[in-house]
Amino acid sequence: MDAQSNLIIVSGGSGTGKSTLCKALQEALLPQAWLHFSVDTVLYCLPQSILDRANRMNDWSSVDPQLIGSAYACASVLLRGGHRVIFDCVVVSERRARELLTLFQGHRPILVGLSCSWEEIERRTSARGDRTLAEAELGFRNAGKHLKHDYTFETTHTPPEVIARQLADRLRARSPEFSSPGHGHVTPRVEAPGSTALHLRTIDPSEHEAVRGLLLANGWRDRRVADPASFRLLLQRSQACLVAVANGQVIGFTRALTDGLSNGYISMVVVEQGHRRRGIGRALVQAVMGTDPDITWVLRAGRDGVAGFYEKLGFVQSQVAMEHPRASRPDT
Repeated sequence: MDAQSNLIIVSGGSGTGKSTLCKALQEALLPQAWLHFSVDTVLYCLPQSILDRANRMNDWSSVDPQLIGSAYACASVLLRGGHRVIFDCVVVSERRARELLTLFQGHRPILVGLSCSWEEIERRTSARGDRTLAEAELGFRNAGKHLKHDYTFETTHTPPEVIARQLADRLRARSPEFSSPGHGHVTPRVEAPGSTALHLRTIDPSEHEAVRGLLLANGWRDRRVADPASFRLLLQRSQACLVAVANGQVIGFTRALTDGLSNGYISMVVVEQGHRRRGIGRALVQAVMGTDPDITWVLRAGRDGVAGFYEKLGFVQSQVAMEHPRASRPDT
């Protein structure tokens, strides 16, 4: 990724959550002001009757096919004017992919791909009422095949605010262009005595096994961690997974589930034995919770000695919490 990138392209089929992610990403990248522009920005300039036939009956006969290329051109004008643009689109053919990349090649675009289960796309399409299932199915079967994405996200279970935060973290970690923290978010750096700064960031898939080994070495031995496939699935279905990295090595990890608006649950926090009592665990917990005062965070402080650690972070004993325990198994 180049430090001069001023274009983020978010692509995926209808119903994958492109528009909501783009709006959330705009907030996550503040104080930098990014414009959200899309093909729909131009299409929605059409008369309502034409839009209704296109969206509700999948009748695009009155829509000039050149409007898609014109939308690309409009975004290009904004970019040449020095603006930062988040552009969302559906790319269902090699021709459209070439057209997109050719027009934007001078802007070093960052490509973000979204996917979603068909069952969830069906649900979203029915709920919104302004798209046909035929249009959604076209995108489901063809979008995502024609671009080589820098980042990909599965949106079936993950709120757009969480994905936006994960993406913003990755962008800031890789390029000075995105280094300005936004909307109260700070990417923490923890100074370890006698060493270079530690970096906290969203886990990369290449680090799954390193994290699994760290957990196993520190007492997490149930089947969800012991089995590599189960552990990968556990991470994929978690809204927030952060690692602490020093000199290229993973030395800390936390995992949390959250809707990003009201409630959150911290499931795992671990720091390598030789790096404890240096503020790394505290920084991991603070980073995964963020700064939104409207979110209530809960956890299970069942391991010896951890209650005092969380109390220092503002957690208190709950008088109202209840739980429905998972079924006991010989390997848990």
